[in-house]
Amino acid sequence: EGKPIVKGIAIPDLLFPGVPAAAPKPVKKTAPPPPSTPTHKEAMMNKASTGYLGEKKTKKMHSEHSITSGRSRHSLTSGQSGGSTPSGLSGKGSHGEGGAGGGSGALAFVDYGKLVGDLIFDDVAVMRSFSLVDYLRGGLEIKIGLAIDFTRSNKSPDVADSRHHLDPQNAVESAYVTTLRSLGLLMQGYMPDERYALYGFGAQIPPTKSVCSDCFALTGDFWDPEVQGIEGMLLAYKRALKICRLHGPSHLHAVIRLFANMAKPFGDAITPPVNGIDMKYFVLVILTDGEVHEQQKVVDELVAASDYPLSVVVIALGDEHSDLTFLKELPKKMAQALEAKRIRGPTPEEAEKRKNLEMMMKMEEERAEKVRQEKLGGGFRAQKKK
Repeated sequence: EGKPIVKGIAIPDLLFPGVPAAAPKPVKKTAPPPPSTPTHKEAMMNKASTGYLGEKKTKKMHSEHSITSGRSRHSLTSGQSGGSTPSGLSGKGSHGEGGAGGGSGALAFVDYGKLVGDLIFDDVAVMRSFSLVDYLRGGLEIKIGLAIDFTRSNKSPDVADSRHHLDPQNAVESAYVTTLRSLGLLMQGYMPDERYALYGFGAQIPPTKSVCSDCFALTGDFWDPEVQGIEGMLLAYKRALKICRLHGPSHLHAVIRLFANMAKPFGDAITPPVNGIDMKYFVLVILTDGEVHEQQKVVDELVAASDYPLSVVVIALGDEHSDLTFLKELPKKMAQALEAKRIRGPTPEEAEKRKNLEMMMKMEEERAEKVRQEKLGGGFRAQKKK
């Protein structure tokens, strides 16, 4: 009801196919005004107006259906003065039959001025950002390891307020035991086999107990440091605590370098693994009381490991007396060191390695595109044959 019409044809029938049109109402015909010579601007806009509906479609319309133009702008006008105006359709009465009375419901063509240029898109792509869950579903394997602080700043296990305190009745858990248990519950969701590499640092180890080790396996076998599940972690930790002598100082760089060397061979892994390298990601969790020595070495090792599939998480178990200044400032120091590395640029070895990797990825993309084209071509041939 009340839809604007063009000489008996509802506008929605022209612009919005499928929309039911209102029944045409009788239109009182009036004598057309004398023709006038259009200006150059009006002639150009008449051409644009005719091209909007298409020349063929305009010719097929009934002779009474006209496309008229006003002096200020071109429009499809309604022959009914009381018709409602759809959203975006406006205009005053225009020359031509049915335009008298200032009928509403006109589609206005706006003159935006002189064409000043073209905007051309060379390429359009949708870049997807993958989450950790996406990588896990794609076959990524996560390897989690832990490094525990065995320095004497944690106090002797025989002392009640020690963070390594071993209660004979097992009634009270120490800070490290509570943390290991909580981490185990968290990590088991990402590692189905629940096998964790367990290391320690800052203790004098058997057999002589005369040398302080910055990185030793709590299992006693450096080549087989993995334990099974939460109970395996707690058992290896308590056993090592009984046979090792707390010493110091706290050096984190050695264990970081160890995990960086583990992750380095998997830094060139791509998806799919066309180069034969599996997708593995390493996570090192360091438990310490916060008093770290040789801090610059820690920053250097972290910067060197930034190109490898490795994340380092440091959990401080200190108290109000612990010096956590370095750990609090570590993110800032890392950002400065990484920026300096970016400005310095890659080494020749790193540049060559990156070039080879990009070339390999490009070859894989070309191979995948060729397979896709072959599948599309086969589908077209099968359809044509059918």
